[in-house]
Amino acid sequence: MTDTPDFSPFDDWLIKPETRTYEVRQEVNLRNSSLLMNRDKWRLQAISFEHELSKLDDKDRKKKRLEFQIVFDNYMIRPSNGEFNFADLEFPCAISFNKVQFADNKNVNFLRCVFHGNVSFLDTSFGGSETNFQGTIFYSEMVRFTRTSFGQKGVDFSSVNLCTATFIFENLQISGKANFVNTKIRKSKSKTDANHISFRNTKFIDCDVNFWGANFRDVPIEFVGVTFGYQNKTAIMIGDSRVSLTQSVLNYASFIGTNLRGAKFEKADISNASFVGAHFDVQTSFKGCNVGKCRVDRFALECLNDYGGLSVGDRMGMQIHDDVAALRSSYSGFMQVLHIVALAGFLYPYLWFVLSAWIKAKFMPVETSTIALWEAVGRFIYNGGVNWQAGWEFQWSFLVFLTALLYNALRVMLLVKTKNLELAERTSGLPQAFNLNNLVYDGVFLEKKIQLRWRHLLSVSKYSFYLYLMAVLYNFIHFSTMRIPI
Repeated sequence: MTDTPDFSPFDDWLIKPETRTYEVRQEVNLRNSSLLMNRDKWRLQAISFEHELSKLDDKDRKKKRLEFQIVFDNYMIRPSNGEFNFADLEFPCAISFNKVQFADNKNVNFLRCVFHGNVSFLDTSFGGSETNFQGTIFYSEMVRFTRTSFGQKGVDFSSVNLCTATFIFENLQISGKANFVNTKIRKSKSKTDANHISFRNTKFIDCDVNFWGANFRDVPIEFVGVTFGYQNKTAIMIGDSRVSLTQSVLNYASFIGTNLRGAKFEKADISNASFVGAHFDVQTSFKGCNVGKCRVDRFALECLNDYGGLSVGDRMGMQIHDDVAALRSSYSGFMQVLHIVALAGFLYPYLWFVLSAWIKAKFMPVETSTIALWEAVGRFIYNGGVNWQAGWEFQWSFLVFLTALLYNALRVMLLVKTKNLELAERTSGLPQAFNLNNLVYDGVFLEKKIQLRWRHLLSVSKYSFYLYLMAVLYNFIHFSTMRIPI
């Protein structure tokens, strides 16, 4: 290039917060806001910026663009001519509206805008009745809407094109509508900047949510902790959620713990998606969906009317998560027999000692000094059966005993829980709504402090089972090889 680019007219857009005092930053924000509210001046400035960038080659152009960010942070923007109309404007570099307030309760319109660079609306208050991003294109690595406050009529992201690595839409509460019709995201070709979309902990309260035709193919999308519906006093979401995800492409989406009562997924691609912990009702529909390798709870499926339109073949291709079955696979059938045999192998030397000592005390003449049976059992355990008559003498086998005792206490709890669930299922004829995330004890102390859940016990049991078998084998060999008088 023969022309040397001149970026001096864009000094307010340079990223250099360390050289600017608070007062200077406020002055910069004021000038940026005034420029934004004058559509003609903003267009000329954006065109000039792109013209200067065009004087660089592609690699340097991208690098140079990253040196700029248009900042409006911590500023109250007032409408021009009674409105916030930014339709069809181009934002040539990164932009930040963090903690910005759009005043006077007017609608905010970013219709068909083009954003180059990262976009941040952190703690932004739109304030008006409706916020519109319809048809907007984001050429960004990060687009963030976190704790953003939208107006009473919600937000429209229909036909938005996310040419972005990460789209964050988290910790929001939206009412009125949330429109994502025909929204799509391009899969990133970069190995370092993988696409990701997150709606984590967002609440769509009394809100029409529409993802009709949205295309998030092969892009991880999180709906973790999302709520669709109405809120009661205990913060549990109930009622009609009015969610439409018809013909959406949401493979690899995560709906873990999401309330989807009344949601419509008709003809959507939700293959490989996870609905573990999600909540359905008779209005939730999956008619015509691609559900291959989709993960879902058995209890949630049972809440659907006629399985939500899913055929037998559809359900066979799903990964149905059943916590009762998971518990039974470890503590029922053959495994139950194995646990009982292992338990008997652990107890046999102690039961044999108690039985033989009791028989001697009951039916044989006493020829030596005596001690209480409980003390004899205690010495036998502590001494590992070695020279217990002479007194208390520590043996390493006592540690093996304690390990096995703790494991068996855990085993008994899980065995009893499994048998209770099986009995309840046989008695009622219905699958049990058991979840491994349930608390072992619902009391206040454990619930608030320890949070001990059945999945914790099952995990400990699985990982320590083979260690326990080794302990039992050691115990068995130790006592079986002891020399006894003939």
